[in-house]
Amino acid sequence: MVPYNEQEVSDYIDDCVALYRQAGRAPDPKALIWLGRMVYDTCAGMGWTASRAKHLEELRGALGLGLPTESPFHVPPGPPSVDLARRVVSATAAEFPSLLQVFKTDAAALQAADEFLLRILWHLYLAGFQEVGRQRNPSGAVSSDKFCVRIAGDWHAYDCLSIGFAGVAPILRFQEVGSPNPVMDAGIPDGGGG
Repeated sequence: MVPYNEQEVSDYIDDCVALYRQAGRAPDPKALIWLGRMVYDTCAGMGWTASRAKHLEELRGALGLGLPTESPFHVPPGPPSVDLARRVVSATAAEFPSLLQVFKTDAAALQAADEFLLRILWHLYLAGFQEVGRQRNPSGAVSSDKFCVRIAGDWHAYDCLSIGFAGVAPILRFQEVGSPNPVMDAGIPDGGGG
């Protein structure tokens, strides 16, 4: 069972209140539904981060603030498939080319790879995938270039990047790898810092 996290709940409430203010409305008693949905999905296995991102986007839409799917780089939602995941990876690369450039240091290249992967995760949720995460490698380390998605009831792991290093650009790719071991993560939304 997922342990209760008072800080996650408090932060989520603050986010909801901010969205209500942005919409020019005061939270009403029905606003508690959003908290209930977030906690339910967290306890059902989605995790705090992914559940929070999912329900904040739903609340944005319910309040008429518009979902960020209006970007020309966002792949329209559809049934989860390998092709849909591949299109999300390509579209994310087109939206964030600065993360795929040549960097001066190995550390900067790795940081960009991490951000690129997290942005892919968020865009996968946006495209309709319900279960998404980073890949835990056999060594136990959480990957900076691989993600997991559940498609038709089965987990799949994909390598999306050959990580660059000082003076050498990363290489975009989409290759299935074995032994999916997901670490749930909501990623970084558009407008969110990396």
